[in-house]
Amino acid sequence: MDSIQINTLTLLAGKWQSEADNDPSPMREGRRAALRECADALRTLCELRFEDCPHAAPFRYCPECVVNPCPIGLGKPSA
Repeated sequence: MDSIQINTLTLLAGKWQSEADNDPSPMREGRRAALRECADALRTLCELRFEDCPHAAPFRYCPECVVNPCPIGLGKPSA
């Protein structure tokens, strides 16, 4: 994920958290809980780090990789 996507997700998580925290209506407890869960899920996505192919940078991997075996394990048979 690039920094623009991470910033967008962070802003959206903050907006949802703020909306959940500032809704005074007792009838909307379910909605507040859902907004908080969604905000937490977005923050978790932002914290994920993906392993990049060191030879294909800045890309995630290259489809015609000349390195064998692949440094991040692509192309291995599934067990």
